[in-house]
Parts: sequence; structure tokens; C-alpha cells
Amino acid sequence: MRLPVTRDPWSMRSTVKSQHRTPTPIPSLLLIACIVAAAACGTHGNSDVTGDWEGTVVEEDGTTIVRTTAGSVWGGAAQLEELFTLDEEHHGPPLADVRGIVAARDRFYVLDVEEGALQVYDTTGLYVETIGRSGEGPGEFRRPVDLAVDATRERLYVRDAQLRRISVFRLDGSLVSTWNTPTIPGLLRPMALMQDGELYVASNLNPTAVPAEWRQGMVSCGREGVGRDTLAPPETVCSELELTFAGTTRGAISVPLPFGPERVWALTPQQSFVSGCSDRYSITYSLPDGRRRIVERHNWDAVPVDRLEAEWHKAATTARIRLDDPGWTWSGPDIPDSKPVYNAFFTDTGGRLWVLRPGAGRELVDGIQKPDNPLDYFRKPRWEDTHLLDAFDSEGRFLGQVTLPPGMRVRPLPWIEQDRVLALIEAEDGEVTVRAFRIQIPGENP
Repeated sequence: MRLPVTRDPWSMRSTVKSQHRTPTPIPSLLLIACIVAAAACGTHGNSDVTGDWEGTVVEEDGTTIVRTTAGSVWGGAAQLEELFTLDEEHHGPPLADVRGIVAARDRFYVLDVEEGALQVYDTTGLYVETIGRSGEGPGEFRRPVDLAVDATRERLYVRDAQLRRISVFRLDGSLVSTWNTPTIPGLLRPMALMQDGELYVASNLNPTAVPAEWRQGMVSCGREGVGRDTLAPPETVCSELELTFAGTTRGAISVPLPFGPERVWALTPQQSFVSGCSDRYSITYSLPDGRRRIVERHNWDAVPVDRLEAEWHKAATTARIRLDDPGWTWSGPDIPDSKPVYNAFFTDTGGRLWVLRPGAGRELVDGIQKPDNPLDYFRKPRWEDTHLLDAFDSEGRFLGQVTLPPGMRVRPLPWIEQDRVLALIEAEDGEVTVRAFRIQIPGENP
């Protein structure tokens, strides 16, 4: 039975949402500097929200630089108020290896690669049904690793890495079509769905080159086939630090230095690339019309790398490389003293930019510091990152940081829409759940 949608289908009760007014447009001159406070520029319509954002907006030759120098639009860190846990009564299959979380209409969808199926829940979190099963036939999966939803067109997209295809379902679970995808060895980047309904998947843009010269990009994937349109991320100046070892006959292979600077990019639903180098808090929007917006934040603190954490990552990286090159010894640069500024971006349909940042390392008591078996570095890791989540509005101003609950995972990325969040939570005993939250902004009425 299909449950009716209430005014607040997530929690079955009314809530008050934050209402920020659109900022006053800034005249387009050759060079403009606007040093403002959030209240002066009309950044909130809710009188309970008392932000203190300060920054500059500079425009020149088609590039707008939005720089946060102090404060935030929210006036502090936002909290995640837990609403409910999906399948809290355990009526559905247990979750093990979740690879995708989305919401559409009055349903939540969770993709589990170990179960080989898509689990469906209603807006109270109750288990409804399972879409798909293990197999190779229409609508079946071998290794489903990615999930996207188009609520407007009522479509679900599930990418299967082993079968190299995307299964397209209606929201009710009926199969619409199956599309082939390119082979994507080792690429974990999620699919990107555009506002016009076009779907893009990650791919190597120059697969015939040696591995060290491979370049990632996005190619369209649909009924007409793969590669009708190819999008390459912009070149980003970045002094990446890598460790090189002897690979296959195709040449040497490089792996990133733990906590070293890397190029980070994502394709947004507006078909803009968001990119940057993680050695600095600067993020560039490359807009479809050729213009650029650069978002900078100056009021942030570097996260130090613990000495024991660095030693473990150095040993784990050495063990990983020696699986391919047994005689390899560490000859690269030292592990940095601080974490990268960020390691992932994503946007929501409202145009807000979410920046995932590595937080302080967390030592796991059941992990092994110096295992005899090199594979135990990965089976029983001693250290893992916590995470920070920063938010920017569609104009590039720093909204604030969101305090994440203990055990929250960022793979798969949390699903965020307006003030609602779906996220994967892993308890200390290893139990995995998906929980629904509401973003509680400082000073906002609950």
C-alpha cells in the first residue's frame, strides 16, 4: 500500500525551514570590492538567524571571487537533529555494504552491494520492498556500486560495475531500460545527473596512454549509447605529491602521498565543474557559459596529522606498493604535518556547495598498528579519518559548518535536500544503519 504524503513526509510533523533572501545583486563593473556583513546584505529572512558573514566579492574579466574572511551566514555551526532510523524494527534485509542513498517523492532508496539489491523504505523509515536481485538478467545485479535519482522524471539509475551497465527503473521499481557503460577500472567517482536529465559516468579520457598519464572525465550515458558527449574537468595547478613504483609493461604506476595535495573536482547538476587543489581553500566553478566563480575561505584551521597516524599510513602505503613491487622502499617525500584542506565536493539541487574535509584521525582500538600480514593494514586499519562538512550558498558565501554525528560515513556521500539529510552511520560494533536528519541552523526555531 502506498502511504499518503503529509505536509512533512520525513517526520510526520510540521517544521520551520530557514528562509534566506536572495542577496542584493552586485553591479557588474571591471573591479568591485564589497566588504559586507551578512545582515547588511540581507542574507537571511528569518529574524532568529543572526549570521555574521564578512568577506569580499571581486569581479574582473568574467571571473568573480567570493572570499570569506570571517564569520558565517549561519552565525555558527549547524547541528544534525536525528529524525528516525530506516528499518529500525529490522523487517527488511540487514544492510552491509551501502553504496548509494537517495530520496524521491515518498520513498527512500538504499543500494547495498553485498545484498545485490535496492532496498526501499517509506517516509517513516519502514521497509517496503526490494528492487532487483543477484543475477545477470534484466533488472538483476552482480556488483551494484552507484545510485542516482531523477525525482522530476521519476527515474532511478543503478550502475553495475561487473556487468558494466546501468539499469533504469521507475520509482515503483519497474524496469524501464538497460544502458551499457564504459569500463571504469578503479574509478570510484559517482554518476552525475544533470538538471536536463542527462546522465554522466566517470571514464578515462585517454585510455591508450600509460597509467601515469590517464585523465579522468565524464561521458554521457543513455539510450543512444556511451560517449555522445564528453566533459573534461579544467586543468588545475597543483603540486601533487606521489610515490612511484614499477608497474606493468605499460610503465610505472604512481599513488598519492598520504595526506598530500590532490586535484579534487566534481560535475554539478548545472553542468558546471567544481575544482581545486587541496593544498589551499580555494574552489573554482567553471560555468557552462565560460565564466568562473572562485570561492575562498580564509577563516579555517589546518588539521594536524598525528605522529602515530603518519607512521601507520606510511607503513600501510609501503605494504600496498610492495604487493606489486616487492623490493620497493620509501624514497618519496615525507608525509605532511597537516591534512589536506578538502577531499570531496558535491552540490544539491538548490545550488549549495558542500565541502567534505578530513578531520582529526581516530585511532581504532581493534586495529593493528604493525600487522605481520600486509593485507591486515586494510582488513583491520588502525587509523581512520573523521570528517568535517562545510556549506556555501549558491553565491559562494560560507554558510557554516555542519557538526556530523559519531560514526557518520561519507562513502557513499550523504543525500542532502533543503534541510533534510540521509546518511550512513556505522556503530562501534560495526552495525550499519541509514538515518534521516534535519539541519538545525543556529538561532532557527525547531
